[in-house]
Amino acid sequence: LQADKDIVLEAVKRCAPALQYASSSLRADKSVVIQAVMQYSYYNSNPLEFADKSLKVDRDVMLAVLKRYYEYAIPLLHPTLLADKAFMMEAVKLKGEVLERADRSLRSDKEVVCAAVARKGGALKYAAPLLQADREIVWAAVTQNGSALQYAAPPLRGDREVVMQAASHGGCPLRYADPS
Repeated sequence: LQADKDIVLEAVKRCAPALQYASSSLRADKSVVIQAVMQYSYYNSNPLEFADKSLKVDRDVMLAVLKRYYEYAIPLLHPTLLADKAFMMEAVKLKGEVLERADRSLRSDKEVVCAAVARKGGALKYAAPLLQADREIVWAAVTQNGSALQYAAPPLRGDREVVMQAASHGGCPLRYADPS
């Protein structure tokens, strides 16, 4: 019965660690693992410990993990996913701070960085220096969180309009503004 998909799905809906008792074929079944991930709580074993290793590089499974428990998911993200623009676009829209782990090429990609800072202004910290000096990127970041001004390139911390935008969007951005 540990190979019966209906029984295993019902079991992992109620107890995510039940995945460890499922057959190897069901531990490699994406829908079963995603169901277990969605039921996971910090008080019991992480179902990814019992999932087939191939699913740890699966985009859908890892996006489900990011949605459910970001802090645990970040170290688990495989380098191939961190370099995959399509995956990272979806990931930063869920959790902008995942930009920190993105491949260097994607931290220089305007589209990826813009999506990240729109979700979490502080993700500007992880953007390539060239994009920290990009007015459009910084504008998006300070619109999401005024304190993101601290990660902007110095010329933009002295830009009156950017500082005004930051000041009107929370945090305490004035301490990061150019004193002049």
